[in-house]
Amino acid sequence: MKKNSFSTDNEKFTLGDLLKDKGFKSNESINEDEKIKDTINDTNYDAKIYIIYQKKGRGNNPVTIIKGLECDEDEIKTLAKELKHKLAVGGSVENGEIILQGYQIDKTINILKSLGYKNVKKG
Repeated sequence: MKKNSFSTDNEKFTLGDLLKDKGFKSNESINEDEKIKDTINDTNYDAKIYIIYQKKGRGNNPVTIIKGLECDEDEIKTLAKELKHKLAVGGSVENGEIILQGYQIDKTINILKSLGYKNVKKG
């Protein structure tokens, strides 16, 4: 792919140079897993986390519930946002639990393990 270059006053530059000057970062420099680990500072990665599949009491709609997270409400909301983004599903946070729409157990376990959580189990 050919880079577009521009010139003014005998000075050549690219569009990427302009964006860097404005404070934008390239896609390669942003690692989402590192970003989420930076925002969750005091998380207990050894806590027992249970992933539960449930239909009962929700109008027979299937949901995946994540229980046992030992962190404050803001960190749980940040983790929920990241999970919803990676799984491309809706969800919410209620009473310290993350509720995701649909059957997402296996994918959720893989994502949580990649984020550094150790004791993630189906339950």
